[in-house]
Amino acid sequence: MKQILFYLTLLLILCASCDDVFVKDISGKKILVLCPDNNWEIELQNDSTITVNFWWNYLDGADNYSLQLVSPDFLNINTLIFDMVVDSNKYSIDLPAGQYQWRVRANNSSYSTNYTIKSFSIIDVPVKDISDKNISILSPNDNWAIRLQNESTTTVYFWWDYLDGADNYSLQLVNPYFSNINRLLFDVVVDSNKYNIDLPAGQYQWRIRANNSLFSTNYITRSFSVLDFFVKDISDKRISILSPNDNFKFQLLGNSTVTVYFWWDYLDGAEKYELQLVSPDFLNINTLLVDVVIDSNKYSIDLPEGEYQWRIRAKNSLYSTNYITRSFLVE
Repeated sequence: MKQILFYLTLLLILCASCDDVFVKDISGKKILVLCPDNNWEIELQNDSTITVNFWWNYLDGADNYSLQLVSPDFLNINTLIFDMVVDSNKYSIDLPAGQYQWRVRANNSSYSTNYTIKSFSIIDVPVKDISDKNISILSPNDNWAIRLQNESTTTVYFWWDYLDGADNYSLQLVNPYFSNINRLLFDVVVDSNKYNIDLPAGQYQWRIRANNSLFSTNYITRSFSVLDFFVKDISDKRISILSPNDNFKFQLLGNSTVTVYFWWDYLDGAEKYELQLVSPDFLNINTLLVDVVIDSNKYSIDLPEGEYQWRIRAKNSLYSTNYITRSFLVE
């Protein structure tokens, strides 16, 4: 009987020590703090307090975390704000302006890490009153006319100067006017000083104001139009020459001059043509005989015997082709 009692007692002792055998030793580990980190400055803007979120990484083997916050620091404690044990890896509290220090350690049933200590401050920074300020508009400005970039739409870039004290900007675009809205095309709040959208031909009005947490400027309003007028890019196109072609010879046939007809195919997208004629060639110009811009696809001139070179290019309001050059003789 005594032997049975001995073994039962031994079994109870072993079971009581099982927890110690299987509990992870975390005493040499360190908690990774996420926020607030050391020497952080948190701005308190026109409020009496701000919510501060304390956050750290979970530590493998920890059951809970001891968390303390004091002001101004642990060497000179004026106020112990909290001293608690939490199971999660975050905690939050509303704090006024001041200097603070906090620390956290991980615990399990047998071990604890060392405390990780961080300092931070809450600074009372007033929000700037921007209500009487004006935003400087860069584009599109009032009554701008913008041409289509392709056959259906154009990209319109809204752009303005940053305003000191503003956190973001409220931006609205309507068709055609705010006093007579057919369509609200956007109503957005952006942090940057630019925004863009593809628009078809039409009449538009846009407005913008600056905001911060307490104040807003008045709206600045501008009108613009997108014209249903597409200018085709012809810069990589080539004019087809009909006459006179390269090294063509005209015969005087007993006359002092001969009428030379310059003729080429119309180029799609061209509005006019620039024609030049020299003697003997463009590398060695003795005489500039013709330098004209015309709407048609032909031109004529009477020329005496000699060597000549001519060139032509197509143009529109935005683009030009390269010159096409041809040489010919009158003999």
